[in-house]
Amino acid sequence: MSEGKFAGSSQLVAMVLASAALVISVASAVVNYRQNHLANLESSLRDTKDQLQLAHNEMSDMKLKTIQQLVDAQVAISGRDKLTEENSQLKEELDSAHARIEMLEAQVRSLDDRLSRSGAAAANKLPVVGKKEAALPAAAPAVDKPAAVAGRAVDIDIYTSRVSSTVQKKVADGLKAKGYAGKFPALPAGMGLTSATTVFYYDQGYKDEAESLVAVLGDIVGGRVILRKGTSSYPKNKLIVHLIGG
Repeated sequence: MSEGKFAGSSQLVAMVLASAALVISVASAVVNYRQNHLANLESSLRDTKDQLQLAHNEMSDMKLKTIQQLVDAQVAISGRDKLTEENSQLKEELDSAHARIEMLEAQVRSLDDRLSRSGAAAANKLPVVGKKEAALPAAAPAVDKPAAVAGRAVDIDIYTSRVSSTVQKKVADGLKAKGYAGKFPALPAGMGLTSATTVFYYDQGYKDEAESLVAVLGDIVGGRVILRKGTSSYPKNKLIVHLIGG
């Protein structure tokens, strides 16, 4: 009977141990599952963190590029404003230079007129010597320089701006009375006119004729007329007039 009790106790212990082993196995499996799950979560978190870092780096690069583009645009705008300012200053200097040239030309013409009058006055004061000189015909009355045009033909084109038909006829009649035959052709495309009435000559040999035309035009229009040497390849006897109205 004692042996039967001992055998029953052994079976009970074996069952308890088997149950404990099963519990331990189940617990171990649960722990392993949780550890694996946590490891997967940590891996996912690391991947997510890496992606966030990459996105942050890309945003930083884009920000730097945008800032650089804004700086470049600001530099370009500043350069354009500086060029505009320099262009304006150059234009003002050019206008001032033209004004000085016109003033100097007016002074030169005034000096030429004074010299011409002085020379004529000195010639009239020369004494008459001997009967032979007294027999010479009297000197012709002084006339404007256009009289010299009779011996040398000049080709005159007159381009007008802000000039009425009445003034144009007055100029044409006045020139004709002085021996000039001026034409009034249409203004060629792309040709610009001066801001004041100007006579252009294109050969040094015809400067006297141009000066004569300046004097005649000044008398007709009653204002200052500028004389300039042109650079275009016109014939030597060509004179171009820019007739500018008020």
